[in-house]
This record gives sequence, structure tokens and C-alpha cells, in this order.
Amino acid sequence: MLNKEQLQASEINDSRVLVLAGPGTGKTTTLVSRYKHLISQGNKPEEIVCCTFSRKAVDEIKSRISKEAKLDVKNLPVDTFHSLSIKALNKLANTINVKNPKSILKPEERRSVINKIKEENPNILKDLKYSEQIPSNVLKYIDQIREELVDPEDAAIEASEKGDIVNIAYADVYKLYEDYLTDNGLVDFPRMIHYAYKAFALDASTNKSYISQFKHILIDEYQDINFAQKSLIDELLKGGASLWVVGDDDQAIYGWRGSNVKFILNFEEYYPEAKKVVLNTNYRSENNIVIAANNLAKRFVERHEKNIISFGNDEGEVSVYKNKDEETEASKIIDLINRRNKSTHYKDIAILARTNTLPKSVVRALSSANIPMVLKNNVSLFNDSSAKDLLKAAAIASDVKSERGWDKKISPKLYSFAKKLLEENKWETKVKSLSTSIVRQLPTSLNDNERKQKEKEVENCKNYLIQYDNAFKAFEMVNTLFKEPKDGNGVHIGTIHGAKGLEWETVIVMGCEDDKLPHSLNSDVWEIEEERRIAYVGITRPKTNLYLTWAENRDGMEKLPSPYLNEILDVKPRSKTVVSEDRVSKYISIMENFGKEAREHQEKLEKVRRLQIQREKQRTAELIAENRRAINTAIADGFGQGSGWKIKDTGDGFLSQVGYTAKKDGPSERVRHDILSKVFNGQIDMPDTLKAEVAKSWSEPNSLERLRKMRNTINTALGAQKAKTNASKQAIEKWEKDLVYIDEVLKEGQ
Repeated sequence: MLNKEQLQASEINDSRVLVLAGPGTGKTTTLVSRYKHLISQGNKPEEIVCCTFSRKAVDEIKSRISKEAKLDVKNLPVDTFHSLSIKALNKLANTINVKNPKSILKPEERRSVINKIKEENPNILKDLKYSEQIPSNVLKYIDQIREELVDPEDAAIEASEKGDIVNIAYADVYKLYEDYLTDNGLVDFPRMIHYAYKAFALDASTNKSYISQFKHILIDEYQDINFAQKSLIDELLKGGASLWVVGDDDQAIYGWRGSNVKFILNFEEYYPEAKKVVLNTNYRSENNIVIAANNLAKRFVERHEKNIISFGNDEGEVSVYKNKDEETEASKIIDLINRRNKSTHYKDIAILARTNTLPKSVVRALSSANIPMVLKNNVSLFNDSSAKDLLKAAAIASDVKSERGWDKKISPKLYSFAKKLLEENKWETKVKSLSTSIVRQLPTSLNDNERKQKEKEVENCKNYLIQYDNAFKAFEMVNTLFKEPKDGNGVHIGTIHGAKGLEWETVIVMGCEDDKLPHSLNSDVWEIEEERRIAYVGITRPKTNLYLTWAENRDGMEKLPSPYLNEILDVKPRSKTVVSEDRVSKYISIMENFGKEAREHQEKLEKVRRLQIQREKQRTAELIAENRRAINTAIADGFGQGSGWKIKDTGDGFLSQVGYTAKKDGPSERVRHDILSKVFNGQIDMPDTLKAEVAKSWSEPNSLERLRKMRNTINTALGAQKAKTNASKQAIEKWEKDLVYIDEVLKEGQ
């Protein structure tokens, strides 16, 4: 039985529809109901495209359609974007002059291509860190840039404009990778999307024989769509189909892999005739959990307005726990699990973390406490390759068969040493000898931090193994970490990203600290915004119990609680809330033990912020007092060659974010200069909260420091390109003209 909003979304007749489905509001039910409604209106199943992002989601939707609509779904266009592209190219490959792909490169084959490129071009990545030279990291960049339909030349321009020395090198590899695939007639999954987009665009510009066969397009999880996928769908729409999408901008957490929340936020701008339906009844979580989630969500800088309410009658529990350190946190989590296990199964409990390395102390503690676990999203005690080397070598030295999860190849030297240790009787001696050998054989290209991290991982693995009396007992416990309990009854331990779309009776979100959630690697306002959405996804997974834990000291360093905890504590209802005052009062009571601390933390943050503003004003005053000293007007003649600019001064890609670029099909000279003028004068349209963040990095509008920052950004890009053997001449010409504009128009206008 559908509620009013679900029914409206299912049966709406408009050709462009956005359905906003908050956590637990019946997204898949509504999607399948829409599909059934279209069938009931006389549409043929083969005329309805239904797209989502994972094979698991496709299987669930197909299963529901098969059961509820009584259809044979095997050959219907209910697919992932990649499958849709593959099927299209089976018929359209010849139209864009490519061979119909018979196979797609596997991940290990793609890595082999990158290794081949590195071997043939030994200097291409030599200035990067060891971790930055790993093929999987290079391919991650290539995939992300392809998802923006950016070719190698524009990729190099974009990297230069952001002053990103890693991506500048990666862009060079990208060109060689694309050339290799083309020369050898190969494809991988991201290239399939490119090819399908080109084929649809060509079909749309000619007789539309392929794209016109589809009458309706349904897209699931629309907040996760990237530019290439949206472009592909837009070409498909030119065949005359309707578009119906469902998603939640508050749960857009995949920006790091190319998804763009702007596509769902600005849906009504992309499709002016669009209608919007909001599903606002949460059938998953009890009321206090919904209140907590709403408190956090109202802090989003940009979002579609929603007022999520709980269908539940019970209050639910939301609690925050401060811990002395990670060991104390692990003990507290065990206490919470034991408490909940009295009335529920282990499988109904989940421990979620921002990263897959964060739960190690908890995994170790649960293992020692014999609490069954289901480890997901690469969560393990032994994530590091060197730690897995130790596991494998210790198994060889003890004549123990390695198993899936830690069965890996090791170097011939380590293998030989492990074989020699077969004669050694003492288990502890074997493990210590092997760990010493592994540390000594670490690559010389590692920097100090990378080496220390690997040494720490090997040390932790060694300590875990030698706590047991013998190899048999040690590997019996190791194997439990890589196998799910046979009956499936284990506590789920995974990342928040991996938990999206899932639910449990009880959820523990651990590691809620200021450098973990939000993560310390994310600093600009848009990254912090996505971190807040990650927190939102985490706290909307439970049905009845939400526990948030943090440690005052982790890895030997002092920590502060996540600022998101303080946002959750703000329980003052918004004007449109339907939550009763007695429920709010009870929620305040639940959180009062943490409230004072959180407020004190917020006051500290505000004090630091005021100090930053004061210093910024003082800095500006000093610049004025120095009679607005001149900007270095040198033009870069090659990367890093004496023009007075540094990569760290280039503004983290802000100019690119507001539309400035020298890409081939980028803005005209007039538009570029207009963007530069608006940036300088503070006329870029953005929320006030963003303006404050921009001012921290770029100084105040109309200031000499902001002008210098703009110039350094462009001059950095120019120098980086001029140093390349395959430099983009058109980009260089544009940047040189824009520097003249800054020097002769903006600067002189001061």
C-alpha cells in the first residue's frame, strides 16, 4: 500500500520528474511502482529503460519487477550504466568507427598497461611519492577524469590550472594509456560509457533509429550520477523519452569518485518543466534518530527542502560516548554490543566508520572477545600489503595453507627465507624474524611517513600473531577475520560509504572525531559539505538505536569531537517540524551529558575563527600600509622557473570551480575575463557561508592578495604547460592573454 506521496510519484504524468526520497522512505518501492504503472498504461517493457549504479541494485529491482509485475526480466533494459552501454554498442559500434568489443579489460590487465607505460617512460612518475606511483591510484585518476568526458589535453590543462603536480603527471600517463588502448583495439568500462555517449549523440543528430525506441527512462540513486552518465542520458532523451529519477541530495557521498551533487540539486534548472515530489515519511528509523538526522541535514549549505518525519511510535535511542582512547572505545563498543545482544541478534548490529582502517582496534577487541564479525569494505586488521606479506610468510614458515583474503604472492627472497624457518621450532621467533626481514626489504622510494606507516602495520600484525601460542591457533583466528560466520550471524563492520542503502536495528558510528569525520584530508567547503552528508548517511542507517563514539586520544594524538556531533545536538525544531515538544525534551535529556562538552568545543572553534579573522584584517591593513606593493608581473617560461609563484599558492582549484578554464571548448575570452573580474570583485553568486570560506583562502574581494592569488593560479598553469613536450598551444595563448588582462585592467583599476 503506497502512501500519498509515493502514489503521486508513481503515477505522475509529467515528462521530467524528480522524486526526492529521504532515508527509509520507500525509494525502491516507489521506483518499482512507477514501472508497474507505466506497464499498466500500455507501455511495452522493452520501451522502458531503468538504470542504476550497481549489479546488486539491478538484481534487486529486477527481482521486484519480476515478482510484482509478473514479467520475464532477463532481456529487459533494466541495467547498470555500463551494461546499457555494452548492449548499445553491440548495435552501434560501427557507426562511430570502433570495433564491437568482445571483451573488456579486467582490473589486473589495466594495471599491467600502466606498468608497461611506466617501464617505457621511466621519468613520467619519478618525482611522485611511492604511493602515488601505484597503478591503481593512477587508474583512479584516469577513471575520474574520463567520467567528466575530459580528453588527455584538457586533463593536462585542468591539472595545470589547479596547480596539482600529481595530476599533471597523471595526465601525461592518461594520454599514453588512451593511445595504447586505441592502438591495440582495447576497451575498459569507463571507455564503454564514452563510446556509448558518442554513439547516442551521433544517432540523435541523424535518424534517431536507436534512441527513439525508448519511451521512458527511470534512474535510481540519481544523486550519484556523474557528468558522463548524465550526458549519455541527455542524448538518449533526444529520442523523445520521458525522464523520471529518484534520489536524495542529502545522501550524495560519492563526489570523490566523480559523482556530482549539482545534477540533482539543479535538476529543475537542467529540465525547466520538471516536477518535484518529496517522499518524507521515514519507515525505517524511530523518531529520535530522525530528529538527529534532521538536525544535521539543516546545516547543509545547499539542499532540496525536506521535512522527514518518522512513521514509528517508539522514541528510539541516540547516545554519544566519549572515550579516553581507541582501546577504551573498543571496550565501550563491546559493552554496547553485549547489551543489545540480549534482545537482538549480532547480525542486527553494525559498526560503521569513515575509513576502512579506523575499526582495527575494534576488530582486534571483538576477535579476542569471540564476538562473530562480518567484515566488509576491505575492513581488516591487515589492510597493508606488507602486513599481508608477513601473514603469508609466517604461514609458509609453519607449513600452514594460506586462504582467500590473505593468499598473496611474496618476493622470492622472502619466500626462501620463510622456507628456511621451517626448521625453527619457536613460533614467536619465526614471526619476529620475518617481520624484521620485511621491514628491511621495504622499497627505498618510500618517504619517511610511508615507511613509518608500513613499519607500524608490520609491527601490529606481528603483535597480533605472537599473542597466540602457536601457528595453528594464530591462523585459526586469522581465518575468522576473512570468513563470515556460517549462519551469517555476525556484527557488521564496515565503512559508512559501504553501508549506504542498508539498515540495522542498532548502529554504532565510531571515530566521530574532528579529523576523522570530517576527514583531515578534506578541507574546502564543498569537501566538508560531503563529509557532513557522509555523517548523515551513517546516522540514518539504524532502526531503533544509534550510538556515536569518539576518543580523546587516538594513535597517540589528542582529538576533539566531530563538530557534527554538536550539530546533531541542536534539537530546536525548524518552523515546519511536526515533532512534539515532549519528544524534543526527551531527546535533550538523552544528550545532556554530552551537550556541555560539545558547546565548549564549539566555543573553542569560534574563538579560533575570530582570531583568524583578526589576523586576516591585520594582514590586509599591513598590505595597505605598504602602499599596495606591486605584484610580480613575470610570465612563467616553464614549470617552476623563477616567476615568483608556488603551487601551494594557487587556491585549490577555486577558479576552475567557478567556471574559469582554458580548455578547448571552454569559455570565450570575454567570458573568462568576466569570471576573473567577478572573482576579484566578490561578485560570484554563492551562499554567504561559502564567501567566508573563500575569503580565508583568497583574502577579501578587491584586495591585492586576492589579485595576486588569481595571477599565481594562472601563471602556475602556464608554467606547467610550457614545461611539457606536448603542451597545449591554445591553452598557453589563452592564459597569456588573461595575465595581460589581470595586469593591465584589474590591477590598473585599483
